[in-house]
Amino acid sequence: MGVLLQGFFVDVKSASATPWWDHLAAQAHDLARAGFSAIWLPPPLKGASGGFSNGYDPFDDYDLGSKDQKGTVPTHYGTREQLQRCAAMMRANGIDVYIDLVENQRDGDDGHFNFIYKDAFGNHQGGRFPKGPAEFHPHVPEDPGVFSDQFAFGRDLAPINGGTPKGRCGEQLIEAADWLTRALDAQGYRLDDTKGVSTVFVTELLHAKAIAGKFAVGEFADGNIGLLQNWANAVQHRASSFDFPLHFALKDMCNNGGGFPMFSLDHAGLVGVDPLGAVTFVENHDSDRGGIGGRSCGTNYWRTPTS
Repeated sequence: MGVLLQGFFVDVKSASATPWWDHLAAQAHDLARAGFSAIWLPPPLKGASGGFSNGYDPFDDYDLGSKDQKGTVPTHYGTREQLQRCAAMMRANGIDVYIDLVENQRDGDDGHFNFIYKDAFGNHQGGRFPKGPAEFHPHVPEDPGVFSDQFAFGRDLAPINGGTPKGRCGEQLIEAADWLTRALDAQGYRLDDTKGVSTVFVTELLHAKAIAGKFAVGEFADGNIGLLQNWANAVQHRASSFDFPLHFALKDMCNNGGGFPMFSLDHAGLVGVDPLGAVTFVENHDSDRGGIGGRSCGTNYWRTPTS
């Protein structure tokens, strides 16, 4: 069992004197001494809102802060060089690096589902994995294995049914995730919004190329243990899940004082029925928006590695 640190919070400021990647890198030794065995980095791709993006509006699958796009070269957290140095510092101190993969959506198109990128030399329309309407719902049918797609966080990718020929979207997403894994020497992943991503694609992704065999934990944001178990079955138990049922039980305990039945915490949450498939936590950047301005990192999590 290890301890995972969420290496960011929702109000990280990009205007600070020290870029976020450098801020984290400087703490690598102290974090290791404190007992953290892994760090979850925020989404590293250039976002649609440029230097203001927290990463959950990803634009270019191959821009880690090295291209002049969306009004900035660095991302909200710094340059590609600073990101790679941060990852290297973590690894040098024995801390695994987990990447936040956002595979449900892309944002920042021309208004008509067209995504065109610069290449590494700054040439317009030369970047890898350009996208058009054929890569997205509703221009193609809904993918199989999607649990819920009720929230629109951007243009909804279709990795299974999207692309020309059909399925090319998923193939290119896997190529990009493989490139990202090798670029950062990553040891694992946090999978964003797994309710909205095809479980067929997730299974293919986690068995592909440099991604195969690495740790993964999904954000299936639901208090229903049965639904989390259904998702785990659908992805062949290739990934763990954050234990939202336990989070809600602990929240209920804190909010109800002396009226809470403490016996209900015995084997509570997903960890109570599937300890090898659960990553427990108390709060994260979505559930706790009242962070302290001077705080350096987010919540820590217990994780139990899957086989």
